[in-house]
Amino acid sequence: MMSGVPRKAGCFPYGYPGAVCYIEVSGAGGLRQIQGRGEIRDAVVRAERGESRIYAAWPGQYRTDLFFIDDLPALKAAASLKSRVSS
Repeated sequence: MMSGVPRKAGCFPYGYPGAVCYIEVSGAGGLRQIQGRGEIRDAVVRAERGESRIYAAWPGQYRTDLFFIDDLPALKAAASLKSRVSS
């Protein structure tokens, strides 16, 4: 089940480090798991540039839900990152 938590809800449990698995999908369809602060930072930069999208698999007790991460500032804050986007 793919779900979305509206940005204004402010309730997605980004959980760094933790049980949330982050996945990056490139514009060309490439898929990779994001691990660690450095990879999260790099993936956020690419997502801010529109080169990729970030998803999170949030495991529950009986199922795992997939979320599109549209609130990149919240992900950066959860991972204690600062934006490094250059135009």
